[in-house]
Amino acid sequence: MRKFIGLLIFVLVLTFTYGCNSKTERHTLKKSVIKNYGILVGLVEVYGKDVYIVSNYTSRSRVSYYVEGRLKNDIARLNGKVVEVKGETQRIGWSGTIKVEKIIRVIGSAEEKDFIYKGIQPKGR
Repeated sequence: MRKFIGLLIFVLVLTFTYGCNSKTERHTLKKSVIKNYGILVGLVEVYGKDVYIVSNYTSRSRVSYYVEGRLKNDIARLNGKVVEVKGETQRIGWSGTIKVEKIIRVIGSAEEKDFIYKGIQPKGR
């Protein structure tokens, strides 16, 4: 019985020490990068010099895309409008970037009731 208790204590001590050592290792959260080329529909928001197109802006699942490219200033002038743009998106979590190649159309203001959220459409649609 003494040997069993001694062995049990030994195993518990080893388990505890191993558990403590493994927690000191550096753990990093890996996020997947989602790249897509196509059409993005969203609300334009401007904060200082930063320009964003926010897709699914009416819900809690909104995704903000930082605008890059030669059309950034043109899109900034459309602050508060819903736009449809074509370009390459890169998304990590709830944010990303878009390199805008073309402004397809300005749909209107976010308050318009006839706007239907389209999100990102694959190329060729």
